Amino acid sequence: IVIHIQEGSIDFHTDGIMHKMTKGDLICLEGSILHNLKANENSIIRLSIHEQDQVERVQDVINKK
Repeated sequence: IVIHIQEGSIDFHTDGIMHKMTKGDLICLEGSILHNLKANENSIIRLSIHEQDQVERVQDVINKK
């Protein structure tokens, strides 16, 4: 997956590490890597998922909220 910060800022957590991300920052990671994010202000992000990803996996992630 690719996460690109369009506006605002977020805290992005993965592997027990928090990364502060702001407008223009970009991060790429495998879909199987656990992660979460929290917006620090009104933010716009672009999330891109590879076409070979499975809808069921994405729905499972959404349902675990």
